[in-house]
Amino acid sequence: YALCDLSRYKEAELLVDSSLEYYSFYDDRQKRKELEYFGLSAAVLDKNFRKAYNYIRIMVMEHVSKPQLWNIFNQITMHSQDVRHHRFCLRLLLKNPDNHALCVLNGHNAFVSGCFKHALGQYVQAFRTNPDEPLYSLCIGLIFIHMASQKYVLKRHALIIQGFSFLQRYLNLRGSCQESYYNLGRALHQLGLVHLAIHYYKKALELPPLVLEGIEAEQTDLRKDIAFNLSLIYHSSGNIRMARKLLYTYGTV
Repeated sequence: YALCDLSRYKEAELLVDSSLEYYSFYDDRQKRKELEYFGLSAAVLDKNFRKAYNYIRIMVMEHVSKPQLWNIFNQITMHSQDVRHHRFCLRLLLKNPDNHALCVLNGHNAFVSGCFKHALGQYVQAFRTNPDEPLYSLCIGLIFIHMASQKYVLKRHALIIQGFSFLQRYLNLRGSCQESYYNLGRALHQLGLVHLAIHYYKKALELPPLVLEGIEAEQTDLRKDIAFNLSLIYHSSGNIRMARKLLYTYGTV
């Protein structure tokens, strides 16, 4: 703790590594577990995500039903930009087919890899068990929108309708907030329906950011992103003055 308070994260990692090899702790399962948590914390603070992954991988295997560990796992894999966790998640899902976190993570992995149909199957599996979770409706809606955005696709209009039906469901479950209107506007923007995208972007711009305990307001404030996207639409249509006004109002530091 003292080393981390002093921002001496590498030394904290070395101390944990040395302690784990010490014979007094080797056979003491409880002490080893505490040291592993210290090691994970130090590695994350040091931005050593490869090492942090080695810690969290063992932890989620032992406690596959703990959502907090899966949240940490997701953060680490997002920052590491490594793909070795893809196979790990698939293997673990075969052993735990009813685990929601694994369904969603495998869906995300397939999504970023461009395997939209596989991602859709994973998200639908999670949606069937918990249809009132807004995230699942958002993920399914976005998958349909991405599939509809592909160059060669059959039944494009059917995909768009299905996508927006799930996005509307997401909006109903999430409620009227900056985030939900932004996501709807962004989907419309991606499909080139800019006149509708403007409507939802403006609605999002009028709403305040979400206030979440322990998270700075700037992290949840989407006004800069909304203003930038709106400025792109106005700039492409020739309304340079409005584009500049939005950037000066919301985009300057």
